[in-house]
Amino acid sequence: MMTKKILILDNESGHQILVAKLFQRSFCCEITFASSLAEAKDKIQQEKFDIITLDGCLFHYEFGYQLIPAIRELQDAHCKIIMISSMEDYVEAGLKLHADYGFLKEDIIMKKVKFTEEFTVISIKQHESI
Repeated sequence: MMTKKILILDNESGHQILVAKLFQRSFCCEITFASSLAEAKDKIQQEKFDIITLDGCLFHYEFGYQLIPAIRELQDAHCKIIMISSMEDYVEAGLKLHADYGFLKEDIIMKKVKFTEEFTVISIKQHESI
């Protein structure tokens, strides 16, 4: 079983833990946290990740999806980008910038989302690949 390297960008520590648990219940992983765009950009310049999650809205005028072009430039092609937000508009903004997946935080809280080792998304409720 390969350990996945994950970067979670969220300015709220409670949400960081929630997202970390989503992955920890799915597969073996090493998790790094960032709480601002600047901190996340430093981390993606220093190391390679398999998965990067982005919160829709961080601080005033800081949005996770703003990091997508830098991730695509600095990370390997296999790196998956996941937008996670309480607001559907932010999820959609990330998907328009070619995030691989987008989820509402509510779906993660309700445990509707799960991943396989191969990083296929499974809906726990429906048990089908998305």
